[in-house]
Amino acid sequence: ALVESTSPILLQQMGVRYELRLTKKRSLRRSLVGSSRTDEQGNFWALREINLRVEPGESVAVIGPNGAGKSTLLKTLAGIITPDEGLAEVRGTIATLLQLSAGFEDELDAVENILLVGELLGIPAPRMRKKIPAILDFADIGNFADAELRTYSSGMRARLGFSVATSVDPDVLLLDEVLSTSDESFKKKSSARIKEMARQAQAIVYVTHDLESAQELCTRAIELRDGRIVADGPSEQVISAYARRMRNAK
Repeated sequence: ALVESTSPILLQQMGVRYELRLTKKRSLRRSLVGSSRTDEQGNFWALREINLRVEPGESVAVIGPNGAGKSTLLKTLAGIITPDEGLAEVRGTIATLLQLSAGFEDELDAVENILLVGELLGIPAPRMRKKIPAILDFADIGNFADAELRTYSSGMRARLGFSVATSVDPDVLLLDEVLSTSDESFKKKSSARIKEMARQAQAIVYVTHDLESAQELCTRAIELRDGRIVADGPSEQVISAYARRMRNAK
């Protein structure tokens, strides 16, 4: 039975499937047909029987090989994908870099983009304007604040996106490889901010291949394999077991 919950994130028996007959690429379709994730109707299950509850103040790393379902899980939590079975409940305000970089407009400058994202997140312009100096300061984009976004490097875009996402005091913060394009000093700054948000009882889900940052930032980790959760526990334990297995598989 599905239960009522006050947790910021609750997933119960949640599944997401893709209909393979709609898949354009034949080679992809062939490789997926007959896999353990394909049912009799020819549906490919990107995620299956996902049970996950994240409490306030928990920071959860999502690890696993390519194709395990990590990005699909993040998109489901962000409300971009609707599950095909089970329950996916995310309570409160959500900030995600997925939406933010998607929400950015190349022709606008940093300030205009910050106000645009504020609008997307339902934050009144006057309140968002007050946040602008702190956002720009944290993003550390120097003289580029007045330049159009298309002139930014991927690192600058990521820094601006991160600064906006973490400035709006979300109840749930969803991060995807956020620190991979950043330099060391920004990584340190971002880590400190993520830990501070967890202390303020915000729920954080961090999808990454960077096991070191996952272990440093998160108190808990789940490992996805073939669309299912195969491990869930303290981050150090789950991540070191996964790293050991990856090493042995080489």
